Amino acid sequence: METNQRSTQAGRGVVLCDIDGTLTPMNVQVAFLKYLRAHGFISWKDLTRILFAYGLFLVGATRDIHQVFERASLLFQNRRVSDLQELIDEFMHSPGVKIYADARAVLEEHRRAGRKIVLLTSMVHPLARAIANRVGADDFLATNLEIQSGAYTGHIARDVMYGENKVRAATDFLAREGILWGNVWSYADTSSDIPLLRKSGHPFAVNPSKKLRKNAGHYGYPVLHFKR
Repeated sequence: METNQRSTQAGRGVVLCDIDGTLTPMNVQVAFLKYLRAHGFISWKDLTRILFAYGLFLVGATRDIHQVFERASLLFQNRRVSDLQELIDEFMHSPGVKIYADARAVLEEHRRAGRKIVLLTSMVHPLARAIANRVGADDFLATNLEIQSGAYTGHIARDVMYGENKVRAATDFLAREGILWGNVWSYADTSSDIPLLRKSGHPFAVNPSKKLRKNAGHYGYPVLHFKR
């Protein structure tokens, strides 16, 4: 790990937790897009176009995650913030939105220890807020959608919260809180979060991808298996 600073101050720790694949057994954003299609809010063409672009990113055919999110954001162009929030509220009450029971138990242990729970995710802000509310997180850091006059412009505001961008956002957050990286508990499931895990004093690989599992074995941090 890149830091060996460890604090013993009770209640001064922070938990940084990914969402997709870590807190939840599915990709929440993809599930939301499928929900929108099932209820007639977007077309099959729109859904297929976004999933194809995302698939290319997953297999490494493109490395431009910002472009993938920009394409998806166009679906919400000129849609009122309040209207999208209503759709998200309805989606969150659907039976397909699940949180790992083991993840809830781990977060509760941290909460009892006095640590702040912060979700750190590439997920767009309104969806991340809904998940944060569901699990009782204290805060969340997510990808922001650009808003003008109460409506979405169809663009991403600043950077996608992914990879090194998560580390930069978390560093700023910890600085504001006055907490060292050595007193951070981090949970993630994919190799894109290796920079985050290596910075953290207490990293955990959750249901890890093959690359992350190998990295966890090399650096000696625990592997957890959360169940549905």
